[in-house]
Amino acid sequence: ILDLVFEAVPADFAAIMLLGENQEPELKAGRDRLGRPAEQRISRAIVRKVIEGRVAVMAGDAFEDVGLRQQPGLAGEPIRRVICAPLWVSTRQGEPVRVLGVLYASARIDRVPFRGADLEVLTLLANTAAAKIETAWLLEAGTEQRRLQEDLRVAAEIQASLLPQTPAHVP
Repeated sequence: ILDLVFEAVPADFAAIMLLGENQEPELKAGRDRLGRPAEQRISRAIVRKVIEGRVAVMAGDAFEDVGLRQQPGLAGEPIRRVICAPLWVSTRQGEPVRVLGVLYASARIDRVPFRGADLEVLTLLANTAAAKIETAWLLEAGTEQRRLQEDLRVAAEIQASLLPQTPAHVP
């Protein structure tokens, strides 16, 4: 998915974050355009806005747009453009969509600016990624269920083998 992001949009950094058990986004994959794991600041405020609002976001200055630029630790941080889209799946008709995480991309301010079309492409990639992630989780759950059923079958056979095969003959 990250390779597709770099092919489709002018990003320097891309990441996939998934919601953990505590419903906090956790970085699962992130790297720069050259494939190196990149230590990038990810705007948690933008990620939270995307998750809670279930909307894609494009920010010209990721820190200024969410009011973080004035924080001392971010004052010298390079200005970064950000596009971020939710990874969401709809389970059944009428049920609300479930957000799995986000697909995040950023670029330095001196690079080609993101356009609305880039945000649309990232959203499409996020939808594809969400479907693939959900499918993988369902396959994993199915495999686990089959393993548990097999374990139960073996346990039943062991229990049955402990029982006498014929009724006890009592005079």
